[in-house]
Amino acid sequence: MLVIRNEQMKALFFGLAGPFRAQARAEMRQRFAAQCAELGDRGLEQRILLALEKAWHYGIEDDEDILLYLDVMFRAGDRFDEAPEHAWAREILHDRSFAIETRVDMIHQRFAAMPAAREV
Repeated sequence: MLVIRNEQMKALFFGLAGPFRAQARAEMRQRFAAQCAELGDRGLEQRILLALEKAWHYGIEDDEDILLYLDVMFRAGDRFDEAPEHAWAREILHDRSFAIETRVDMIHQRFAAMPAAREV
């Protein structure tokens, strides 16, 4: 029986993320041009890697869902899921009564509807 450890799965997940990272850079530069310019290439790459790390933590595997999560990071901050004012988002992310795709979409829709979403 083949056993794959969590560390090995994580390495595989990140190893296959090269094409996704290029897509994410392009889409975020289009959606959030000013913020990406301010971050610079290295800062943008760090934010994408953080989004991948968070995706791994929450079990988000689909590229489109990771892009939505990254979009929320631009709107609400890199660690929005840890902020007390966004405890509702953390609760949704941990709510296993919905599929992860639904949870990510719920959070994205709520942040996108906020008129004064903090785009950082």
